[in-house]
Amino acid sequence: MSIRHALAADAEAVGRIHVESWNVAYRGIMPDDVIAKTDLAYRTRFWVERIADHEWPVFVIEEDGVCHAFCQMIPSRDPDDDPKRVGHITSLHVLPQLRGRGYGRVLMDHVLAEFGRRGFTDVTLWVLEENRNARRFYEKYGFHLDGGTRRYPKTQVPEVRYRIRLPDSMRSGASPAPTSASGAVTFADHFSGVSAAYAEFRPRYPDALFEFLAREAPARDAAWDAGTGSGQAAAGLARHFGHVTATDASPAQIESAAPQANVSYRVGPAEVSGLDDASIDLVTAAQAVHWFDRPRFWAEARRVLRPRGVMAIWSYGLFEISPPIDAITLRFYSEVVGPYWPPERRHVEARYQTIDFPFAEFAAPAFAIEQRLTLEDVAGYIRTWSAARAFMKERREDPVDGLMAELAAAWGPPQQSRLARWPVAMRVGRT
Repeated sequence: MSIRHALAADAEAVGRIHVESWNVAYRGIMPDDVIAKTDLAYRTRFWVERIADHEWPVFVIEEDGVCHAFCQMIPSRDPDDDPKRVGHITSLHVLPQLRGRGYGRVLMDHVLAEFGRRGFTDVTLWVLEENRNARRFYEKYGFHLDGGTRRYPKTQVPEVRYRIRLPDSMRSGASPAPTSASGAVTFADHFSGVSAAYAEFRPRYPDALFEFLAREAPARDAAWDAGTGSGQAAAGLARHFGHVTATDASPAQIESAAPQANVSYRVGPAEVSGLDDASIDLVTAAQAVHWFDRPRFWAEARRVLRPRGVMAIWSYGLFEISPPIDAITLRFYSEVVGPYWPPERRHVEARYQTIDFPFAEFAAPAFAIEQRLTLEDVAGYIRTWSAARAFMKERREDPVDGLMAELAAAWGPPQQSRLARWPVAMRVGRT
């Protein structure tokens, strides 16, 4: 798979993605007559004109010669923004049947990096106020409402404006993304696993958890998050510590992490951090320590921790939504993909009580992750499970499709969001 500039010959493919996306995402929000007018012929003409503007490109994700998603970037045209400083995303659409696979996030990563390379400091986009799925996606990514409102042209449908501040590390002078000989940005490693989907769909830890760890740490200067994945815990730590080092052995996971000014992401094993002796106030491993060579990791954590430094590990198991939904999910977890869980999963199921923890342990409060999910979010999250991936690899089919069909009756309207809860199991101690 690759990301490249759209060509004139791509106008119909881009138009088709746009039409199919509109028909699913905007039905019931946008007037039917407006949706009917945006047919393939109209959208093809629309994108012929825009693709012809080579200064402000339309990017497409392509696989085996087929376009799956697109995004257009331009300078902001809003009168209250400086077009030399503020960029704007006019459109980001993914084929409906491919949503939840991480394409949107990868495309967003690339477009924001390009804005940064051109020296922009902020990026905005407009979203239909009632398009809850899109708003959740942008909010998960890090966009926030900036107070801008308007009506969609020639309708009374309200829109709201989102904005994101680009970190200094992303602005002009940063290294461009790696390219292949053809000039397309390659993501072979990125898509060979589920790193982009992991970044999009894995739940976010409650800020109370990080507040607790910050209070217990001897200082708030430096933290190390080992096995960071795509940075879910690192992002939380960054709100409470002056600097966070976040490491993961997977280059694809690190590539999917959202940049932050006070987080340094590094590719490397948890057992060899490269940090100085006695330089860290807090070491964390979130949903990760069961994968490590633990004796070596414990030794490395002790080496880098300051006196009375804190070591914290935690995990979470199955989410809880409602008894009917939980029963279906548990059956899928145990019976459908159950044989595909790696042996290390037993430590998560035992809430880490089966792991030797050679620190002066003290009690942690009871934390839980709470997050609203649509049925599409559930599918995206479950596809990041190691057992689901192993099932797909061996049997060449996606078991989540069958689960979604079974959940549909218990869920109700698929766009409806439900509150999911993951109890957190934490162990924490001092050197």
